[in-house]
Amino acid sequence: MIGNRFYTWFKNYYQWVGGAFNETLLLPLVRATAGLRAGAIRYDETTNIVETYDGTNWNAIPSASGFVPYTGATQDVNLGEQGLEAGYLQLDTTPTGTPADQGTIYWDIDAETAALIMNGTVQKVGEDVFFHVQNKTGSPIPKGTSVRFAGTDGNSGKILIAPFLADGTYPSQYFMGVTSETIANGAFGKVYHFGKVRGVNTQRAIVRMLREAGASEVHVRISSP
Repeated sequence: MIGNRFYTWFKNYYQWVGGAFNETLLLPLVRATAGLRAGAIRYDETTNIVETYDGTNWNAIPSASGFVPYTGATQDVNLGEQGLEAGYLQLDTTPTGTPADQGTIYWDIDAETAALIMNGTVQKVGEDVFFHVQNKTGSPIPKGTSVRFAGTDGNSGKILIAPFLADGTYPSQYFMGVTSETIANGAFGKVYHFGKVRGVNTQRAIVRMLREAGASEVHVRISSP
């Protein structure tokens, strides 16, 4: 900036932006900076780099490689608190790894759908249906436990659960599903209403329900180690 005019460096002279070509602005190749203010811009013909003047030195403007790439990223991109708006979101259907951070969405190859990592549970979009519940029984409720509706926490609308017994003690309509994670006393967790519970040995639960229903003996055939 000289006076109230903005100039750019063109080959070996400064040109007033918006004005006619002015030979009187021809400067030597030393690129004199006398009278320039911070914010001036020029093109360096030697390095082919656009530079800005900070009042003391000329500094190269970062190249496009210093910004977020739109394809072929080699590392994670963190937008901080900024949002992302697009016409659609395409997930990689052949991921090389499975994330573990809560709030992450990825493509589940086995389930052939998107998966959302929640607190202690992974929801397969379009395949799993959960209840968000709270345990106030006084004891932890293990993963894979059949549970029932046990009221609400006052007027909060928070659903309380407790283990379900299939012996007629509780009405069948109170049955909610199976816990998808171990829920500590006083903690919140998820109950599968519909879906596939993974990582649970159901044999013990089945035997227990049969015994609670009145079976005096339960014979089990072991099909695999």
